[in-house]
Amino acid sequence: TAFESIDILDEDDKYHLRREITHRYKQTGTLYYMVIMSSLAAAVQGMDEAVINGAQIIYPTQFGIGSKSQHDTWLVGLINSAPYMCCAFIGCWLTDPLNKAFGRKKTIFITCLISFLTCLWSAFTNTWWHLFIARFFLFVVAPKSATVPVYSAECAPAAIRGALVMM
Repeated sequence: TAFESIDILDEDDKYHLRREITHRYKQTGTLYYMVIMSSLAAAVQGMDEAVINGAQIIYPTQFGIGSKSQHDTWLVGLINSAPYMCCAFIGCWLTDPLNKAFGRKKTIFITCLISFLTCLWSAFTNTWWHLFIARFFLFVVAPKSATVPVYSAECAPAAIRGALVMM
């Protein structure tokens, strides 16, 4: 390796540089904590957007849109797809401004907080349009899906960066 011939490095420096190559996954506890938290951010976003589909057995009849008419079927579909459509058409445009204004960690925190609040809001709705509006506001969590991998890449050592970004 090239660093072996650098005169200003003492033997201890060379030992640690060799160790970086031979023990790629021997990292600090802080890095592994960051990896776990980043993975949870991805899991939380998926849960927030998808778990409502299990509740569609109950809420259409509860909200008066449970008939098999075309109108009610469209409303149920609209409620289920609201976060995905809004993330695609609105939320993706928030990623860069939020990251520039708040930085990556605060952007992740803000989007997780809004995600938590919209899930509570969804849980306490009593009409279909109220549920739709709560699900609509999940568009704010879209920047999380782009920010978390970038933040992980910035925190990871070069030798394992690709593995952490692909989690």
